[in-house]
Order: sequence, then C-alpha cells, then structure tokens
Amino acid sequence: MSASGAAGAMKVVIAGGGTGGHLFPGIAVGEALRARGVTEILFVSAGRGAWREVLDRAGFPWRSLPVRGFGRRLGLAHLAFPFRLAASLLLAAALIASFRPHAVVGTGGYVAGPVVVVAWLLGVPVLLLEQNAVPGVTTRIAARFAREIHLTYEGSEASLPRGARSRARVTGNPIRASLLAADRAAARARLGLLPDMQVLFVLGGSQGAVALNAALRDALAADAAPAAPAAPSDADWARGLQFLVQTGDRDATDWAALAPRAARLVARPFFHEIGDAYAAADLVLCRAGATTLAEITALGKAAILVPYPFAAADHQARNAEWVARAGAAVVIPERDLSPRRLRGDATTLMRDDGRRRAMEAASRALGKPEAADQVAEALVGLSRGRGRSWSVSQRS
Repeated sequence: MSASGAAGAMKVVIAGGGTGGHLFPGIAVGEALRARGVTEILFVSAGRGAWREVLDRAGFPWRSLPVRGFGRRLGLAHLAFPFRLAASLLLAAALIASFRPHAVVGTGGYVAGPVVVVAWLLGVPVLLLEQNAVPGVTTRIAARFAREIHLTYEGSEASLPRGARSRARVTGNPIRASLLAADRAAARARLGLLPDMQVLFVLGGSQGAVALNAALRDALAADAAPAAPAAPSDADWARGLQFLVQTGDRDATDWAALAPRAARLVARPFFHEIGDAYAAADLVLCRAGATTLAEITALGKAAILVPYPFAAADHQARNAEWVARAGAAVVIPERDLSPRRLRGDATTLMRDDGRRRAMEAASRALGKPEAADQVAEALVGLSRGRGRSWSVSQRS
C-alpha cells in the first residue's frame, strides 16, 4: 500500500475539553490529517458549549462524554465526579471498540483522560498535545500512557513524570491552515473595515473576556479617564483606529452605541473566520492562552497580553512571559488593566511603527506554523509502525 493509501485507511480519535484552547489544536491536526487523505476522524468532548457548532462547521463528527471538571471548593460536583468518570470510561470503551481507531490524540482537559486510558488498555497508541508552558493535570497523568507527548515550550518536559520525559518532543501548538491563508485586504473588505486605517483586535478567547471588554468599553466611553497632560491628543485616540472585538456570548455591552467613537467598530460574540480578524489586525489585545499565542506567533502579530489571573498553576502568566521575553509582546497584569493603560499602550504601539515591526518579527521567530503537519506525520508513523492492528473480523 502507498504512503498516502496507508494514511487514508487510518481512523483517528481526537479527545479534549470543549474550550478553544483544547479544541482548535485538535481541529488543526484533523485538517492536516484530512489533507493526507484521512477521512475517518472522530472528536470526543464534554458539555454542551459552542464546540459542537465549531466542529459541525469544520465538518468533523463528534461524540460527548458526561465527565465534568470541578472547582477547588467542595461541592456537589465532587460527589458526582466518580459516577460521571465511571460512566465516561464505559462510554469511551464502547466508542473505541466500535470506531476502532488506529491512534488517539489527547488535547488536554478532563474529557481526554477517560479516552486516553481506555485507548491504552485496548492497545491503541496515544499521542498527547500540551499547549501550555506548565502541563495540565490531565497531561501529567495521561503522559504515563502515551507513546508521544508533543509540547509547545522548551523545558515543559520537566513537569512530566520522569518515565515520560524521553517520549516528549517540542513541536509547537498546532494551528489551523485557514489562519495562514487569509489575505489582509480581502479580510478587511469582508469585515467592513477601511483598507488603510490601523486595526486593534480585542480577543478574549472563545468565551470572551470580561476584563478586556470592560477596559475597552470604558476607554471608548465618554467618561473614560482623561488623557495624560503630556498627550492631549489622546482624547480622540479611538477616532484614528478601527476595532474588532470578540465579545463572547455573555457580554451585555451595547457596542453599537460605542461604535461612533471609533473609525470603525465590529463586535461579534465569536469570529468563526478568525483568520480574517487576525489578517486585518495591526495589533492584538488578548489573554495569554496557549492556542491564542500559537496563532499570533505563527502569524507574526504584535500583542498586548493580559494573562488570566486564575488560570491553573498561573500558566497564562508563564506563557506571556515567554512571548514578552522574546520582545514580541507587552504584558499588562489584569490588576493594572485600566482604560487609561489600555489606551496609552495601544496608542504608543500604533504610533511607533518601528517598535511594532520589531515585535512582529520577534513574534514570527517564535511561531511554529508547521506544528499541525508534524503532529499529523507523527500519527501516520504511529499507525504504520506501532499502531493498533485491528483484524478483518474485528473491523466487520
């Protein structure tokens, strides 16, 4: 059988949490596999969330497991967890036995755990993706069962179990090919933006970010903090800029009322064609989630990063530090994010073309746009050399 034929005969399960940080790397790998002729790819996640619509739009079938995470405070979720976990293990076993994958990909989040464990028990090779500088709990546990662990950051392997470190490699965080293909002029036209005026893209992740939205809202509002005396022209800072805002579906801001204060303002709960938003942007204001950072560095975007202060193990602060140390971003701790600070930093970077260009170059140097292809090739290798070999009678 030819190499392409061997890949085309593969079946792959991709399991991970329903947030964008776990979902989009999986979609990127799925797209890279489809480009190699693999058509049988099944996603597994949990909860109801927007992930279902995203996968439907991407053309991937999916299944849901009842497992849920729980907070750090003792509550009913803790009592229900063992029962949900047991049910998820049974459902994962039934799913893998019926779908008969040749490899399983775990992208992180609690839902990946049951699928990875069952795959290991059934002899299906497991490949893990870890997006953050500090590997999550699921990755640290699941690493014991994985043939390969693909990391985003150098040094992250130190947080893995000792026996798993030799199976880790730094590949980067996979991003979708569509992001790399977007054209700036066409993107601005599709978004209704002016072709020659600078654009600030405010991206709070797949669920929005209350603090980022509030800072921008107040900076645009008439009662925003006055400009510093040394920069009186900043009073009209927004009239010389265009704004794209991914608000999340829980944001109640009346963005239409604020739109006249900017040259253009486009606010949407979610940008399904986010490649257009990135292509149109001159500067990105965002959290420091690993998938967002993988996207902006692969695209060479300058950024203002506001790490989410309650992320597990403070991993967003670690992620942001990595990008800022390279000179690709400015970091504002959330406690310091104010309308005045946002307006001042955004205005400074927009006006200083030389500094912004240097940040873009530093960002591009960090990016790994080939990560999805490398993970797809690793999966093909696992399937050929060490994959689960289902018999003809088992396949029927």
